[in-house]
Amino acid sequence: MLDADEFARLAVARGSEGLKQVVSAFGKQVLTADGDLDRKAVAAIVFSDEAKRQQLNAIVHPRVGELMMNAAEELRRKGEAVACYEAALLVESGRYDGFRPLVVVSAPKELQVARIMARDGATKEEAERRIAAQILPEKRLSAADFVIENTGSIDDLLRETDRVLQQVLERFGLS
Repeated sequence: MLDADEFARLAVARGSEGLKQVVSAFGKQVLTADGDLDRKAVAAIVFSDEAKRQQLNAIVHPRVGELMMNAAEELRRKGEAVACYEAALLVESGRYDGFRPLVVVSAPKELQVARIMARDGATKEEAERRIAAQILPEKRLSAADFVIENTGSIDDLLRETDRVLQQVLERFGLS
């Protein structure tokens, strides 16, 4: 599986041109003491200022796209018939039509807020700002070929993911 978050971390890794550009745009306060990107500091800046969020996206997204395309090409060279690309902001990017069939995972806002708070140690307000910065759920869902409702346990999510994957494989005659 290709993971956009992993590519985003590589795009701004210590010593990268991406990190240099982020520091140039937002200042050295976005670095940890070790010289890595302080993602929480960046989040505090960009989720309270739309223009700064767009500026960050303009730096990071092209690099993520390049890393993803390189990884996809490597999978093609290895003969892989199917690859999954996990990207939270794929619909927002406007490039989702190149990733068909598109599977969207959905959860109610209240559950998203609780999960962000638990995962990132964010406040409720920080979590709500992150969600508000995303495309409306209706637009994301309307772009989907398949929707996975993520309201239960991790085991429920895995079962539903396996079910949808089986449908995707059948659609392409790969099951």
